[in-house]
Amino acid sequence: MLIAVLTLGGCASTPQSAAPVSPLPVRWSVKALQLDRLSEIDAEMSKPFEDPVPVRRGKDEAIVTNCSTCLELLARRYEPPLDRDLQVLRAIALRCLALKALSTATQSAKSYLSELHFDELPPVLAIAVSSDQVKRRQEAQDKQLSWSQFDPAARANAEADDTLHAQGAGWEQRLQILGRGDFNGDGLEDWLVRDEAWMTQGTYRSVRMFLLTRLGPGERLRVIRELVP
Repeated sequence: MLIAVLTLGGCASTPQSAAPVSPLPVRWSVKALQLDRLSEIDAEMSKPFEDPVPVRRGKDEAIVTNCSTCLELLARRYEPPLDRDLQVLRAIALRCLALKALSTATQSAKSYLSELHFDELPPVLAIAVSSDQVKRRQEAQDKQLSWSQFDPAARANAEADDTLHAQGAGWEQRLQILGRGDFNGDGLEDWLVRDEAWMTQGTYRSVRMFLLTRLGPGERLRVIRELVP
């Protein structure tokens, strides 16, 4: 873009180049991901787990030994024999997914993201433990409602700049931004968000991960996709 500057002594104008905009760097939670440098991701993906996890698919058996084998075997529908071990393995897999996503993230040309606000989040992030709740959540999503419009009784408070704690009747959720960068190649900054949800009575618990973004000023936050191990 050229800027015309009119001099006081006459009508001559001098074109000047606009100052270049510095790209926004890829950022991440060092503590949550146990990652000091992006260059260490390959080593972390192949780093052996302290406790290998036996898995099977029908009569076939295998061993999850690190992040790479964890994502590969879960994608091929291998599972531990016990349900509780499957939930633990999927929780572990989310860190592996985050590392894999960060390995492909690039610097962003611009960002329309600021802080994590509950009233701007899409309803698809809300906890749903029944088919009816899933249906109502999707209907709210299709109507482009926010989470707070979908569940007006819900409340949330910021635990940190990158973490939001939400709660309602019988449930709680914690959402944390694990990474920031361009994860889908459109030049805009995206958020890599971990969503932990649990019922305050009972044993139900879920851990999910999403990519969120905003396409322009005043636009609602939207889900790019859910990352599933």
